Formats: sequence, C-alpha cells, structure tokens
Amino acid sequence: MSDVAINIVCFVGPSLKVSHRPFHSGRTLLEYRPPARRGDLLEAAEEAGAIILIDGHMVNAYSPTVRECMEVLDADVALFGAASLGAMRAVELRDFGMHGAGWIYQRMLEGELENDDEFLSVMDPSNYQPLTEPLINYRKILHDMRESAVICGEVYNSIMDRLVKIHYTQRTSSAIFDVLNSYEAHIGDSVQSRLLQPNIKTIDAMSAIELAMRGTVESAC
Repeated sequence: MSDVAINIVCFVGPSLKVSHRPFHSGRTLLEYRPPARRGDLLEAAEEAGAIILIDGHMVNAYSPTVRECMEVLDADVALFGAASLGAMRAVELRDFGMHGAGWIYQRMLEGELENDDEFLSVMDPSNYQPLTEPLINYRKILHDMRESAVICGEVYNSIMDRLVKIHYTQRTSSAIFDVLNSYEAHIGDSVQSRLLQPNIKTIDAMSAIELAMRGTVESAC
C-alpha cells in the first residue's frame, strides 16, 4: 500500500452545503472548487488523482462538455458524477469509464428524468448558494409520498405537471408552496416536514464523494 496522499478535486456549489462536506479520509484529501466551467476539469486533471463533478455552470457560463470529460478519462484520471450536471455527464459517459452515483443518476439512466432544468437553481454569485429551488428535490419528496401512499398517483402527476411549468428562475419556495397548498392541507405539511431532512441532491453528492474516496483508496492499494 502506498503512503502517498491522494488528492480528489470536487466541483460543487448549491448541491452540498459546506457544513456537509468531508475534507479528508485517511490518505485521501478532498479539495472543493466552485461549480465547474468549461476547462476546469482539464485544469484539475493536471494535479488530481480523481475528480468529482457535482455542480456546474449551465446557464450563465459554458459547462464542461462531454469531450472535456472524455479527455479527463483519457488522461487516466478517475471521474465521478452525481446530483446535477455530474449525473448528466455520468449517464452520457457511463460506457467510457465515468462513474455515476445516487438516485438522480439512476433515474436519468432509466430514462425517467429528461429535463435538465429540474436540477437548475439561480445561484448567488458571491457564495454559490441557491436563490431558487431545484425541482428535483421536490420530485423526490413527492415520489416518496406517492410510494408510501400519502398521496395517490393522480395527485402526484397533477402537482408535478404544475410545478414543471414554473420556469426555474421563478421556482422559489413560496411559488412551489402556492401550488402545494392548493391541494389538501396534509400534502404541504408533509412536504414541509420532509424538507427538514437532507435533500436528494445532498444525499447523491455525498454518495459520489464516498464512492470516489473508496475507489481511489482501493486503486492505490
């Protein structure tokens, strides 16, 4: 087993709060960088043993392309993705060695999620915190409520049909709850209580980090 520390670069913003981010595990060191722009992955590949792509600029700047990700993989740098842009690229490059993780990745892989605007939120440019709500977090909550019979499939479809019509720049918490509160009172209450738990983007981001740390340690042994 090598004693050399392994550096993992993780591109993340609103999907994972700073308080939830691990910074090291054994010989694995994690460096967090802001949401990725085009060229950022190639720059990181020059020094990293592995790269995790969670968040990337998808509206106001060019995001890392499939080709850029391929060049990272061709350089024998392990590449992991989840939760947002990372999940999209992991699905596109699953046959070329990119590793995907989490519920969002699986739903995209199975063709259940096709609209990338469900991952989008308006970010505060000073700290990359979300100013609007990514719809995917609410889709997962409502999905779980349907699976546990809190709501029926017809209500689930009705709510989602209305939420997807709200432009991502307007998907504030108040706009979403305006829709939810037009249904039976227990629906909005149940969603509100579930929002106290880590959301699916956070859970998936952590899954990718854990997968990357485990994978790089095993490859170094």
